[in-house]
Amino acid sequence: MANIMSLKQSKSYKAVTYNYKGKILLKTRSSRTSRLGDYILLVSSALWYSHTQNLPLLVRKNYNKHFPHQDLAALEDFPAKFFDKIVRLNSLDMAIKNRTKKTLYVVQWKSRATRSLLFQFAYHDKLFYSKLRTIFKPSASLPPLKKTRKEITVALHIRKADQHDLKLYGPVASDEPIIIPGKKYVDMKWPSKFPPNVFYINTLEKLYKLIKTNPIRVILFTNDLNPDKLLQKIKSAVKIPNMIFQLSPGKTVLEDWNLMQKCDGLIRGSSLFAWSAELLGLHKFSIHPKEVSWLNNNLIVGEVITEIRHQGTFFTSTLDKVTPKNIQQLFENY
Repeated sequence: MANIMSLKQSKSYKAVTYNYKGKILLKTRSSRTSRLGDYILLVSSALWYSHTQNLPLLVRKNYNKHFPHQDLAALEDFPAKFFDKIVRLNSLDMAIKNRTKKTLYVVQWKSRATRSLLFQFAYHDKLFYSKLRTIFKPSASLPPLKKTRKEITVALHIRKADQHDLKLYGPVASDEPIIIPGKKYVDMKWPSKFPPNVFYINTLEKLYKLIKTNPIRVILFTNDLNPDKLLQKIKSAVKIPNMIFQLSPGKTVLEDWNLMQKCDGLIRGSSLFAWSAELLGLHKFSIHPKEVSWLNNNLIVGEVITEIRHQGTFFTSTLDKVTPKNIQQLFENY
């Protein structure tokens, strides 16, 4: 832990923090999204600056009760006018100058565009990944993921609109669009967060053809108001006898997030909640759309990206080019 008194007494003290003003909802499971992914993206970006520039990371006290941030100095421990200069950082490649004044670097909200870079940094820089795993290890003990030895577990994350968002044009639980003239829709603004059901169905069918040798347990993680209905809809459309479907056994958002990390594979949209689980998880593969767009009132999924981690290598391809050998080698010892 940094000595706060010595830091305050330094004439050329520099530190990095993050600009987060939202609420993180982790205690219960409800139709509301947690905003955990937004928080983790910002803190991870600040941690990258801290790691590469050898700067102390100042956490925000309001958001550290679920993670062991208490081992770090907090921004609130410093007087309001302690820093002579504040520099806002909008991307991970912004240079940090060797300033002589007491300077606070603040990672801004716009840094969410850097998520792909953080994946690469976390995978290739083992020390940075270790720091990520440490700072985001939940303070409370959480239940393990239960599975049989031969099973391959696949987390299926389906995001739905909540009280924070506008309504959906094409609801997640039904691919039939509900059109209200003049209404704004959240999936019109961020279509990649809300892929249609057909994306998940087609991906599961393709995944089955790539694996076949092992039973697949699909675990649905969602903020849908009717998760049982959504699960049944996906299960009925897939119709694969060697594929087991279930809802997440997690009772809180934090438990869901932790269990999602422990699955062998992850199928997701661009939700930051699922992204953060992938960043910190140990998945052997993840599958997500590269692009989702609207065409004639239909939500269309373009290329589908597959990321495979195996024996120190990081392989990225489109799903159509992945071979059974690429996937089966991940589970040779199952």
